[in-house]
Amino acid sequence: MSLFDPGLQPERTTLAWRRTALSMAAAAAVLARVAQARGDHVAAAASAVGGAVAAACWLLAGRRYARVTASLRKRGDLTGAPLGPAAAALCAASLCLSLAAARLVLAGGGAS
Repeated sequence: MSLFDPGLQPERTTLAWRRTALSMAAAAAVLARVAQARGDHVAAAASAVGGAVAAACWLLAGRRYARVTASLRKRGDLTGAPLGPAAAALCAASLCLSLAAARLVLAGGGAS
């Protein structure tokens, strides 16, 4: 007997990861625009890194969904679907974007 409930929980989790990636990509785009207007190349580079990680998380969410579903159906647990690397990358990119945004805010005044 498998403990796996064939409900929509894995799909909801995938959608949540994709919403997070989409919001990070939007934040990276706004940061890139402000950094470009102010000529801040460090913040622009941080936004590029954040956007790239967001895109990777979007793509990896689908792959993780397939692994989670297969692991739950086959074994009834999540031993075949580790989460650590994706979560660490998303946290690192979020920190990178936050620090770049703080740099722009603390650098001074309004948009040029």
